[in-house]
Amino acid sequence: MTEFPARLKRLRQEKNLSQTELGEKASIHYTHISKYERGESAPSLETLVPLAIALDGSLDYLILCN
Repeated sequence: MTEFPARLKRLRQEKNLSQTELGEKASIHYTHISKYERGESAPSLETLVPLAIALDGSLDYLILCN
């Protein structure tokens, strides 16, 4: 999941969402969003699904390694 932080941040910015707003939509604390975007932490599958839904994106896009 080396590309995950950049993909998450890109999708969030494309949706014009702050980390706090994304966190609220996905029921995840904004500090976790920040850690994911910096690559300091990786979300579980149970966390990835609400993130993808909140971003109107695909789970595949978020986790693809290429």
